[in-house]
Amino acid sequence: MNLPQAPELDEYHYPPRCLRAAGALWIASGVLLILIGLALFSQRIWAGLLFELVLPVLLASAGVYLWRRGLWLGRGADARTGLLVVGLLGYITVWPALLVATAVVLQTRPAADRWFTH
Repeated sequence: MNLPQAPELDEYHYPPRCLRAAGALWIASGVLLILIGLALFSQRIWAGLLFELVLPVLLASAGVYLWRRGLWLGRGADARTGLLVVGLLGYITVWPALLVATAVVLQTRPAADRWFTH
């Protein structure tokens, strides 16, 4: 008697590894941007309103967005476009830029596309 194969649990109930890795990288880049924004705000080494207030608040806000959307990415919310747009702000600094570039590559893998379209 031929019984149907049970679907693999990982394929249907959990996001693929590349998407989990991308989410972790988005979370890490968000945390780094928050820390960089807080460090810039506490240092106040530059003159002018732009560098003393606006840029640190903008970086910290972008970090919170990346952190939250990185969590949602693994739960099935297709936030890839928003993450990419806000993640480009991370290119102001070096370390978040490396994490963002890697996350963008991982989240556009075919396995990630299948996860969002099933």
